[in-house]
Amino acid sequence: MTATNCWETVRPWSTDDTKYLELAGMFTQESYFRPIRWYRDSLKGQHSNSFIPNVVGLMRHYEVTGNEESYRMAEWFWNQVTTARSWVTGGTSNGEHWNSEPFHMHTELGPTSHETCCTYNMLKLTKHLFRANPTAGYMDYYEKALWNGILPTQHPDSRMTMYYVPMEAGYYKTFSTPENSFWCCTGSGMENFARTGESIYMTGNNRLYINQFIASSLNIPGSGFSVTQETSFPDGESTSIRIETGSPASFMLSVRIPSWSGGDYTVTINGKEVTTLASPGSYLEIDRIWKNGDLVTLTLPMELHLESLPADHKNLALLYGPVVMAAELSDTSLTQEKVYGRYGPYMDVAQAVIPTVRISDRENPSTDFSSSVNNIFTAASGSGDSLTFIPFYRLFDKRYMIYFKPSE
Repeated sequence: MTATNCWETVRPWSTDDTKYLELAGMFTQESYFRPIRWYRDSLKGQHSNSFIPNVVGLMRHYEVTGNEESYRMAEWFWNQVTTARSWVTGGTSNGEHWNSEPFHMHTELGPTSHETCCTYNMLKLTKHLFRANPTAGYMDYYEKALWNGILPTQHPDSRMTMYYVPMEAGYYKTFSTPENSFWCCTGSGMENFARTGESIYMTGNNRLYINQFIASSLNIPGSGFSVTQETSFPDGESTSIRIETGSPASFMLSVRIPSWSGGDYTVTINGKEVTTLASPGSYLEIDRIWKNGDLVTLTLPMELHLESLPADHKNLALLYGPVVMAAELSDTSLTQEKVYGRYGPYMDVAQAVIPTVRISDRENPSTDFSSSVNNIFTAASGSGDSLTFIPFYRLFDKRYMIYFKPSE
């Protein structure tokens, strides 16, 4: 049986003409790069969504020239933003800026937090970093930001997109209009929902990465090879990956095992269980000769867990697997005028009374949250009322609460 070698790594596009490199250097903003060259966080006061694209430029510089310093600077910046300056949704910024020192996100809670363009550009940076160093941590972040920072920002009825995504409890989502409000995040918002499939799969060095669990198909032109992924994730816990190939193909299949999955996940190939598994937060690597119709099934049990703001344990958020949950609040006074056509609800006020949530065991929140169908959970507030938590990407036209204070 002869197996074909499906893919080779392709060098990122380059003209090899140094005049373009010289031109790019003229746009270098040293005030941005000088601190991160020495791994120093001087981001306080900086405009987030002009800073992030400059770091994307660093990664393009690395890809074209191989300059290791550019890669190290971009890697450090990504780590700093995702650990010290990000919300549970994967978004960052407040009023378009970083206004505080690192690990002080509790001071940034407000109606203008989480500019959608920043998430758009952090995903772009993440993709470049993954191409240079394909590790699961990048795609764990990509998953979090995609489901919780991008998907919630398009209204399912009007298809309009968001600018600010309020992180402070008691606010609501606002959206652009077709003719009278067009923001920077409206433009990137169009791209967001045209590019949701671009990092589900990646290939290189005769390897196929399964990065995201989204129903989709991959066809590699000229190879006679395709992959179909069938899943209802995150409503369901399983995904099936079917190989279709004109002739047997030898390659490494690398399937991301998310960090949230725990150690009790299962994998089968054509119904037979795989016994040697990878740790959560890494890739399960399956190297074999694949035949037409081979089927890989992955089951990832999802559990409730709490995540606090960086270095602040007074503000908690609830997640189910990778999905951020939001509590529906009681104020029903929203109007179309408030929901459409404004930058965000910063000219309004939050709901007057914000409930706390009864938490008896932070390590095992399932003791305090009761489940129902469709990933909906209920919990008791500090006053004894019932709170309903639903996936944030499903919540529209309501005031909500992502971060809450526990009533223990």
